Amino acid sequence: MGRVREEYYLAMEHVAGVNVRAIQNRSRELNEPIPEGIAAYVTGMALEALDYAHRLKHPMTGQPLNLVHRDVSPQNVMVSYEGEVKLIDFGLAASELKEEQTESQVVM
Repeated sequence: MGRVREEYYLAMEHVAGVNVRAIQNRSRELNEPIPEGIAAYVTGMALEALDYAHRLKHPMTGQPLNLVHRDVSPQNVMVSYEGEVKLIDFGLAASELKEEQTESQVVM
C-alpha cells in the first residue's frame, strides 16, 4: 500500500485460480456437489489463515494487532490451480493499527 503524488495504490498477490463462489456456481451448473474432502480442505485452510491473522503481533512492540477480517465470504477465498488456498481482501479488516474506524453494524 502506498501513494504516488496524490494517487493511492494497493498491490496484492496475483492468485492464478478461482474463488470459492465460482467453484460453488460451477458445482450448481453441473448439478454435482463439491466433494466433502475438498470442501473440508478449503475450509480448514481458510480457518488457518484466519487464525494466523488473528494471532498477528505488531513487529516492533509485540502487541497483538487484534486483526479481524470482517468479510469472510466465498468470493474472498481463492483456490489456486495448484491447490493453495488464500484468504483475500483484508480491506475492511479491523485492527488496533487502523486509524480510521467504521461504525459498528454498517454494511460496506
